[in-house]
Amino acid sequence: MWPQTAWNTEAILCGVCRETLSIERYFEVDGCPSCSAPFNPRCRLHKHLYFEV
Repeated sequence: MWPQTAWNTEAILCGVCRETLSIERYFEVDGCPSCSAPFNPRCRLHKHLYFEV
């Protein structure tokens, strides 16, 4: 589980363009800021399993 102190780490990979995002940035957007591919909105339902909330 990623602690909040590590949310500035680039740990999210866009499956389309391979751009990496920080965890913090991932929480701010609904799609990849680089290629505009939408992220699966249901993935956020599992946020509590991977990120300290």
